[in-house]
This record gives sequence, C-alpha cells and structure tokens, in this order.
Amino acid sequence: MTAINVLALDPGFEIRVVDAFATPQGIAARVDEIWAWEKQERGAQLTNGRAYSLCGHAPDCLTLQPIEYRHVLARRRAPDLARAGLAIRPVGVTGVLSCADGLVLGRRGDPVASDAGLWEAAPAGGLDHPDPTAQILGELREELGLDASRVPPPVACGMVEDVASGVIDIVLRLQSDASADDILAIHKALGTDEYSGLAIVKREDVAAFLEAERDHL
Repeated sequence: MTAINVLALDPGFEIRVVDAFATPQGIAARVDEIWAWEKQERGAQLTNGRAYSLCGHAPDCLTLQPIEYRHVLARRRAPDLARAGLAIRPVGVTGVLSCADGLVLGRRGDPVASDAGLWEAAPAGGLDHPDPTAQILGELREELGLDASRVPPPVACGMVEDVASGVIDIVLRLQSDASADDILAIHKALGTDEYSGLAIVKREDVAAFLEAERDHL
C-alpha cells in the first residue's frame, strides 16, 4: 500500500466547478507522447474522456477543475510532470459497499489502465461529471451489475488521497440487503470485466484480510 491522507468531507457537501485546465506549453509534447504510446498499446478501449481535478477543499465544498483523462494518465506514468506544470489532483469515487454478509471488495481486472490485480473497495472509478452520487451509482450498475434500486442513497463520509499518484477519492457508504451469493451471481451475470473477481469479507475478518493482502491493495 502507498501512503495516504484522509480529508474530512461533510455528507451534504457542495461542488463548485471552475474553468478547464490548459496543458502548459512546456509539457504538452510529452503529454501527447505518453498518450500516443498508451493508445498504441491499448487501442480503441482507451478513450480521452472528461475528468476532474481537485483545486480547492473545505469539508462543506469542493472546487473542481475539468481536465482530460490523458492528463490523468500522463501524471500517473510520469510523476515528475507534476513539478513541471501538470499539478493536477485527479478525483475519483469509491463505494464502501456492505451487503448482508460483509464488505464487498473487487480485484482489478487485466483490462484496467492501472493497478491490475490489486484489491480495492468496490465499486470505484474516476469522476467524469460533477455529481459523485450519480457517478458511484453508475459504477455500481456497470461494474457490479447491481441496480441503484438495491441500495439506499449513498452517503459521503470523507476523502482519501493517494500521495504517490495524487489521486483523491470521494468515499461514499453503500448498503445492500443482498446476500453474498446474490452479489456474486449478479456480478457474474451483469457486471463488467473491471473486476476479475469479488471477495465478500465479514466485518470481523476485514482487518485480517487487509493484512494478508497488504501487498496487493
């Protein structure tokens, strides 16, 4: 695991969006080079969609700046670009989903752009529009196959920053009365290959699971 920072966030927080990020001229060529290489490696499955960077934080308000996914990928592939002008803090969403039998964790599949094979709280994804609640419910349906009608409204409980990558995730609690067997069956039938597999871990076993998988989180 990498070092993390935990940031406070009120459940009823607001979002303010400012003008879009412009790639500094001094690093534009390198950003383009990284993107071209990634496209050559991954083909049509890699698209340059909208993303957001955190540029201001208070517990009751987040200030977001529109960026492109190619900025996120360049920041991850070449961390030194942060000091050269790519000083973005990409924002994602992570759902802490509890079902009737425990906490739902997903092992990231081979097709994902980063961290393949590692476990994470599921669902999760990059923020591509300024509505984290809608985003996490969309990820829930797409990645796990679980419809929004199966969970009460998500509740924001904080943010977690991965210090190495600069990525910040808005963490939202999700609760379902579905059983572990239901979750696994729904994921197999309707979910995507974002996760190669799921683990449903009983609350009392979470600490032991995290310790056992500490090099794969």
